[in-house]
Amino acid sequence: MSITVMSLLLLITPCLASVFKADMDVSVSSSETINQNAYFAGNIISVNGDINGDLITAGNIVEVNGNIDGDLWVGANTISINGNITGDVRCGASMLTINGDVGGEVLAGAGLVNINEGSTVGEINTGTASLLIAGTVIGNVTASAENVTVKDTASIGGNLNYTSNSEALIEDSDVIVGTIQQNQPSNSMNHMKSDFYGDFLWTFTYFGIFMLVMGLIAKLLVGYVLLKISEKSVKNMVKRMNNNSFDQILKGFAFLVLLPIAAVIGLITVIGAPLSIMGLAVYGLALYIAKIIAAFWLGKKLMDWLKAKDKPVMLELLVGILALEAINWIPFVGWFISLLVWLLAIGALCKQSRESFEQCKKKKIC
Repeated sequence: MSITVMSLLLLITPCLASVFKADMDVSVSSSETINQNAYFAGNIISVNGDINGDLITAGNIVEVNGNIDGDLWVGANTISINGNITGDVRCGASMLTINGDVGGEVLAGAGLVNINEGSTVGEINTGTASLLIAGTVIGNVTASAENVTVKDTASIGGNLNYTSNSEALIEDSDVIVGTIQQNQPSNSMNHMKSDFYGDFLWTFTYFGIFMLVMGLIAKLLVGYVLLKISEKSVKNMVKRMNNNSFDQILKGFAFLVLLPIAAVIGLITVIGAPLSIMGLAVYGLALYIAKIIAAFWLGKKLMDWLKAKDKPVMLELLVGILALEAINWIPFVGWFISLLVWLLAIGALCKQSRESFEQCKKKKIC
C-alpha cells in the first residue's frame, strides 16, 4: 500500500507546479512562453510557442511548431513535429511526422513514421508498419517494420538495424556511416514463446499506452462538458459522496444490478422493449458519468490532503483519474477499492438525479 501511495505522489506532485489545459481545442500562441511542465488534453492541440519543460499531451491531432526545452510525451492519432525539441520524443500514434529537430531519441509505436528531409533526430527506436528516413539521424536506427525506406537525402551517423521480412529500400548506402543489418522475424516453434511475449510487450507498451492515454482524454473531455453543463451539480455530487457513504454504496449496487434485470424483463415482454433499450442507454451513460464523478471526488480528496492552493477543478479530475488507475494496480484489493468508490459515485448520482427530478416536478417544469 505504501509503495502505491508513494508512486501516486510521484505522479501528482509534478502536476502541482505545471500548466494544465483541457478543452476541445488547446493552443499555445507563438508569442506565449510556458516556463514549466505542461499537460494538455484535447481534440486538436497546437503548440506554436515555447515550453521550457516537458510536454505531456493526448489528443486526436497534435502539432508542435514551437520549441520544447524538455521531453515530449504524446498519445494521438496524428503527430506533427515542426519545431525544436531538445529532449526525447515518446509517442504512440497512427502517424508521426518529423519536419523539425529532436535532440534526443525518438521512441515511437506508430503506423507510419516519417523523418522528412531537413529534419534532425538523435536516434530512432520504433515499431511501425512503415519507416521513411529522408532527414538526418545522428545516432543509430533500430526498427521493427514491414517497410523501411532510406532516401538519398538522409544521413545516418550510426547503425541501421531493422527487423523485417522485406529488405530495406536504401537509395544510397553511403549515407549510412555504420553497419546495415536486417533481422528476419522468427517463425520457428522454438521461438514462438519468446515471440509471443515480445509481441505482447510491444502491444502493451505502445498500443496499451495509446489506448490508456485516449481513455484519459475521453474522461477529461466528458468531465469538461459536465462542468460546462452544470458545475454546481458536479460539485453537489462530490459533496454527497462524503455523507452517508454506506447507504449510497448500497443504492449504487442496487442500481448496478437491478436496472439491467428490469431491462431484460422489459425486452422479453416486447411491448416494453423500446423503454428497456432507452433504459439501458441511460444505464451505460450513468455508469460512465459515475466514473468521472468518482475521479472528481478522489482528486479533490488528494489535493486537499496535499494542501494545494488555487487548484483548478480540471486538475482535480486529472489527479483523480490517475489515482484510480494507480489504485487498480494494488494487488488483490485494488479492484475492490475502485468498485466501492464507483458504487459510492453511482449512489450520489442517483440521489442527485432523484432530487433534481423532484424539484423539476415542484416547479412544474416536467
